[in-house]
Amino acid sequence: MGGVNMVDVTSRKMVGFIDLLGTKESSKISVGRFQDSIKYFLYHLIDEIHHLEPETYSVQYLSDSAFIELSINDASFEFLRNLRSVLFRKGIFFKCALVAGELKPQNIDADFIAELTKEMTSGYLPSSLNPEEISRSMKGFFFSGQTIQAYLLHEDFKGVGYIAGRGLVAKANEEFVTSIYYTSDTFRSAVSYSDLSYSPDREVAGWSPDVESDWDVPAEWEESLSFIDNFLSFAEKASLKKAAYSKYYIPALISMARSSDFSTISSDEKSLTGTPTFFRKLIDEARLNKPLAQMKGMFDLQCAVLDAALSQLKVRLQAAPVEALEERQELGEIQRLVCKYFGSMPKFRSNIQNAKSSLIGPENKEVFLEHLVARSTK
Repeated sequence: MGGVNMVDVTSRKMVGFIDLLGTKESSKISVGRFQDSIKYFLYHLIDEIHHLEPETYSVQYLSDSAFIELSINDASFEFLRNLRSVLFRKGIFFKCALVAGELKPQNIDADFIAELTKEMTSGYLPSSLNPEEISRSMKGFFFSGQTIQAYLLHEDFKGVGYIAGRGLVAKANEEFVTSIYYTSDTFRSAVSYSDLSYSPDREVAGWSPDVESDWDVPAEWEESLSFIDNFLSFAEKASLKKAAYSKYYIPALISMARSSDFSTISSDEKSLTGTPTFFRKLIDEARLNKPLAQMKGMFDLQCAVLDAALSQLKVRLQAAPVEALEERQELGEIQRLVCKYFGSMPKFRSNIQNAKSSLIGPENKEVFLEHLVARSTK
C-alpha cells in the first residue's frame, strides 16, 4: 500500500474518503440517473449515520464523495457495513479508503487565508490581497495529513468497497479480511489489501439446519442469497461490457469468501453439505451458469474459497483430540470431498499451477494436490 500508511497510530479515530464510482458513465447515459445516484448516496449516508452518537462522527460532503471521521468502535464499523450493503444492493458502487487519524477541518475563513499566504510567502501579505473580501466568496475546508493519506490510498485502490491502512488494521484487526486487487487488465499482477469484512447476518450467512427447510428458511440466509446474487448480476453485466471490468468486483467477492463461515461443512452420503451461502452461490451455481464460470478472475475467486474452506477444516482437525479417531477420519473425508469438488470444476485442475500464493497458501495447495492425485489413481 505504499507510503500512505504512515498514520498516527495513537488516534482512536479513523478518517475515510468515500467516492462514488461510475458517475461519469451514468451521466452519459442519463442526467436523471446521475442525479438519482448522488441523491441516493447522500440520503443513505444521512439515514445510516444518524444512528451514531453525534460526537462520534464528522462528515464533509462533496457532491459524489465525502470525507468522514469516525470513532474506532463497533458502531462505526456497523455503520460502514450498513452503508456498503444498502448501496451495493442498489447497484451504487463506491471505493472508500480508511486510515487511523482525524479530519481536523479548518474553515477557509479570512484568518486562514491570511495565515496561509504568510506561510507560503515567508511572512509577506500583499497589500492588494484582502482576506476578508476573498473569504466572502470562497468557502471550503482544509484537512489534516491523514486525510491526504486516505485520499492517496483511495486513488491506488482498484476495486469496490473499502480499503484500510495498516495503522487502522492494527487497531481493529478482527474487523478486516485480506483480499487482493489487480493492477492490470491481465489479472496477473495483484496487490494484497485489507477490506472490511462482510456481515454474517445479512451478506454472507453461514449454514444452519433450518436452511434445508422448505417453509422456515432463516431470514438472514435469504437476505444473504439476495445480496450475493444481486452483486454477481452487476459483476456479470460489467464483464459483458468489457471482460476486464470484473477486476473491480473480484476483490470484493474474495473478501466475501474470507468473511464466510465454512466451519459447518460436513459430508452426507459422500457429498458435501453444511456449506454457507457464498459457497452455494459462487461454487455450486458456477457449474450451471456458464457466463459466471467464465467471468475473468473466477479462478482466483475459487482459489480463495478453497483456501478458506481448507483453513477452517484444518482448525477443526487440530482441535480434534488425537484419540478421537472417528472424528478425525470424518474430517479427513470432508477434506477429501472438498478437494474432489474443486478438482472436478472446469479448468480449475489445469490452472492450479498458476494459483496465487496470496489466495491459496502453499500448505492448502499441497493438500489439494495430494487429494487430487489420490483421486486420480483410484
